[in-house]
Amino acid sequence: MRNNHITGVVLAGGKSGRMGLDKASIIVDGRQMIMYVVDALRKVFFDILISAKNAEDFHIPGIKTIGDCIEGSGPLVGIYSALSVSESPYCFVVACDMPCADPDLIKWMSTVCNGYDVFIPRIGSFVEPLFALYSKKCMGPIKDSLLTRNYHVRSIFSKVNVGYANEDDIRKIDPELRSFMNINTEEDLKALLNIKNTVLP
Repeated sequence: MRNNHITGVVLAGGKSGRMGLDKASIIVDGRQMIMYVVDALRKVFFDILISAKNAEDFHIPGIKTIGDCIEGSGPLVGIYSALSVSESPYCFVVACDMPCADPDLIKWMSTVCNGYDVFIPRIGSFVEPLFALYSKKCMGPIKDSLLTRNYHVRSIFSKVNVGYANEDDIRKIDPELRSFMNINTEEDLKALLNIKNTVLP
């Protein structure tokens, strides 16, 4: 059963400095990379948004695309923009360059978030802020950070109630942690293409 209390959000951003092009539109096995993320979220949520700096670049039937609604740069702006237009109290955010996002992991995180303002995976000492759930209670702290030009997502963590999905639980669903595979370089893309037959629909 799909969740109607959470909006699924794809952060499309803009041109990647390391790749030199818009990662969302990279073709992987005949499909744009962003579509793998959209389809993963569609399996879990009724409402899906694409939050993009250049909203006019995306035309996916049935999917609303929004541009930045506040000045700034980086994913924190996209998260704020999605929260500001979402009709749900929560948004589950996934970056467009994470095409191996596991719908079962997204669904599990969405059911065990226990009312946290942010619910985020923690792998060892690292967290994954672009595969996480955010509540509308984050909007004030995010706006404060953006107004002071602090564009780091973690800048809001001390101001909201943060919960962590631990690695052991995550690995029960996604043993190789492929959901968190970011495509940032040509080498990353080659690695994705090498495993695509086992992780992509």
